[in-house]
Amino acid sequence: MPVITAQKLRNNAATALTLVTLDGSTDTFESNNSTMQSLMLVNTTASPIVTTMIGSNAPATFKCAGYPETAVVALSVTVGANSTVTQYVNTVGGVLSGVTTITGGVGLTAALINLT
Repeated sequence: MPVITAQKLRNNAATALTLVTLDGSTDTFESNNSTMQSLMLVNTTASPIVTTMIGSNAPATFKCAGYPETAVVALSVTVGANSTVTQYVNTVGGVLSGVTTITGGVGLTAALINLT
């Protein structure tokens, strides 16, 4: 079960990141609401890869001022062929709170980065 452990970036020097190879079904990370976090997903294959993510503490519904209450659904992130994307963890309406499970990530490597 690949667990993506947060790595801290708190200086102005180049910092090496440890990437975790995802297996596509049991990949997890734990969010930390006391720091800004970004999940980096790297695809070195020739095809796009679509992942879905949802946290164990995700609420059932979400309400944003001025909009109707809606059901919370898993976040879908597509990583293009030979591309790298980042996804802020703390700014997705609680969808990635708690222990987040990532599915569909076969072919990806990942790093969870604490930005503050």
